[in-house]
Amino acid sequence: MHKRRLVAFAAIAVAAAMFAAACRSEKAVVSQASPLPVPAGTSATPGGVSAGGVREVDWGSAAVLDEVRRHFNGGEVEPKRVAYADLTGDGVEEALVVVESGGTAGDLGAAVYRAAAGRVAVLAWIDRAGHIELRLPNVGPNSAFIAVEQGIYAPGDANCCPSRIRETALRWDGSAFVILSEQILPGRP
Repeated sequence: MHKRRLVAFAAIAVAAAMFAAACRSEKAVVSQASPLPVPAGTSATPGGVSAGGVREVDWGSAAVLDEVRRHFNGGEVEPKRVAYADLTGDGVEEALVVVESGGTAGDLGAAVYRAAAGRVAVLAWIDRAGHIELRLPNVGPNSAFIAVEQGIYAPGDANCCPSRIRETALRWDGSAFVILSEQILPGRP
């Protein structure tokens, strides 16, 4: 009996430590695909996708879909939801490619693509599920940011209708997308 309690206590302690570590890391929301100024591509597209700019990419192409499906273990890209803005403050547009679940689970995450030297490749992955969109609150450099809304469910909430919503704004800091702000809002009726 005593041995069983020790094992249970140890399991709870390990789980609590892992949870605490995950909660402390603000940069855990993204993973960088390429820290290089010129897109280097990924294992799916080693040299990136050939294009003159992000607006010239066929976002429904196998090269793009294979890359995002590999990263998110599935998902769909709706080309109409691809949004363009200068997200890094370098004067050149990037593309926010939202990866949908293909069902009612919302978005799996997103990829930010950038173009350079005739290639387009992933600059960063937004590894947060929920509803993802690009927001342009002001005209001017570095005003665009990525907004992620995630449901916070109370016991008894239906899947469609969380009691509260966590809205997180992400902005490029020169090397990664980091949390600009985070707020808890009432759920939508």
